[in-house]
Amino acid sequence: MSAVPARAGTRLAGLDGLRGLACLLVFFYHLRWHARGLDGPRLELKVGAFDVEPLLTRCDIGVGIFFILSGLLLSLPFWSALLAGAPAPKLGPYLWRRICRIVPAYYAILIVVYLLQGGTYTRNGTLDFLLHATFLHTLADFSYLGVHWVLWTIGIEFQFYLLLPLIMAAVAVLWRKGGAWLALPVLFLGTWLIDVGVSHTLRAMAPSVPDAILADKDSFVASGTVFSYLKLFAFGIAGGLVVLRWPWSPRVADALCALALVGTIALIVYGTEAGWRETSATGWPVNALILGVLAASLACSQFFARLFSARWLVATGTVSYGVYLWHELVQRAVFGGTIRNFLHGWPLFLVGGLAALAVTCLIAALSWRCLERTVLKAPYPFSP
Repeated sequence: MSAVPARAGTRLAGLDGLRGLACLLVFFYHLRWHARGLDGPRLELKVGAFDVEPLLTRCDIGVGIFFILSGLLLSLPFWSALLAGAPAPKLGPYLWRRICRIVPAYYAILIVVYLLQGGTYTRNGTLDFLLHATFLHTLADFSYLGVHWVLWTIGIEFQFYLLLPLIMAAVAVLWRKGGAWLALPVLFLGTWLIDVGVSHTLRAMAPSVPDAILADKDSFVASGTVFSYLKLFAFGIAGGLVVLRWPWSPRVADALCALALVGTIALIVYGTEAGWRETSATGWPVNALILGVLAASLACSQFFARLFSARWLVATGTVSYGVYLWHELVQRAVFGGTIRNFLHGWPLFLVGGLAALAVTCLIAALSWRCLERTVLKAPYPFSP
């Protein structure tokens, strides 16, 4: 079996499975919260003397994997054009496909959330809805998490979609002047400096800005705009170049993938909750490098590409967007009743978790078949 062809426009073996794994990590991260209750006592999840619950608090690294994958996969057409000396992909079709991929399912859950949940039929609720509908909710603290926590990442993703053509245009200029030796270091350093500069500016502005917009120097907005996450996306972008320009042989890719998987497990075991967002020993840039190598090596590997191409994992990756959007609401419904009165510890976690996962996957499969896949087939309406 030969290495997977590294061409823009083809599906890279294993990456759907990696997306599925990232989705499950986020699912289990929130499952821990809802199984114990948001203000409840710790869950007793022990295997012998080993306590599993602390590991669940680090499963939010799945969001970091999503960002790395987005940077890698979405940069491929831009890298392909640059390496071939061709014009960059047209902005219109690129944005149209991004809109078709992310907007319909996002609007579906947004409407459900704002129709059914309390506190939304108010002035602030209406403003919160409008900010979410325009993907600007991560620019104000009162709407950053809003009434549905998980949607903050969708705002960050969409804003990254808008910035990517500008980032790749700058990378193209640097590439033509000095190749990868100039383009990649400037990409890494530049995105980090942007994060530092924007965060510092927002913290300095906090005392003079209304609390609803910028609560304080440690608020979500101060350290969580899209500019804070560009340094993660950057490693994914670099991974796209590796896949196209310097694809590793299957043996080398398998070895690197094994090391990256060990590194990812180490990040979960030794990291901290939300630590994947921070600059630290187990945060950026170490985690971004490990996850970037994992994604790029998996795309070129043989053994691990097969492993991550297991049907159940690919199926989870295929419907992962719907799983991500709906899982927290389903978990809230499952554990919001009386189940915690009858079950505790592992029985509560497993029974409630399996029920929530089954319902979530059913909703996600329906969303994919009836909505997402259909809209993705829509042709660009402004072609000459």
